[in-house]
Amino acid sequence: MRWFTSDTHFGHANIIKYCNRPFASVAIMDAVIRDNWNSLVAKEDTVYHLGDVSFMAPDRTTHMLNNLNGHKILIIGNHDRSAHKMKDWGFDEVHPSLEISLGDEIWNLSHYPYKSNSDLPYEVKFDSKRLKDDGRNLICGHVHTAWDVKPGQYKNWMINVGVDQWKFKPISEVELLAFKETLK
Repeated sequence: MRWFTSDTHFGHANIIKYCNRPFASVAIMDAVIRDNWNSLVAKEDTVYHLGDVSFMAPDRTTHMLNNLNGHKILIIGNHDRSAHKMKDWGFDEVHPSLEISLGDEIWNLSHYPYKSNSDLPYEVKFDSKRLKDDGRNLICGHVHTAWDVKPGQYKNWMINVGVDQWKFKPISEVELLAFKETLK
């Protein structure tokens, strides 16, 4: 099984306030996200994390990643460290973006929404990292609570898999495809 998530922000106390996350402390937030992940993801599953993993020190980040089930693939976000460091800390693969087959289509994976759909003031500074809308569906993060799904330019969709949109749990490929079908 393949799973998708983004914007866990492990160890980031201010994200609770910024995104109105329902946690009394960062320790509780981290434990809930970790436990939700491990209750769904089997050791042999693959998890695509679409960026902004952790604000913790390297040793604590390594400890957290080592305690999360699955083969972990990172699509690097604006708060992540270098690909080399992220691999050292526990990711099996690290990419700036990726294409995968999902259902009967090729989908793009990126931390950022497509360039053509910039409606947030802070997006301009990340414009060079954003993919151009090529008509494929996009799985992304970065926008936290701003939206869960947006149309692309070509009858395609951008789906935000950030934890703030999915009850602090990864979303499975089955759920993702079912969700996309409701958008028609």
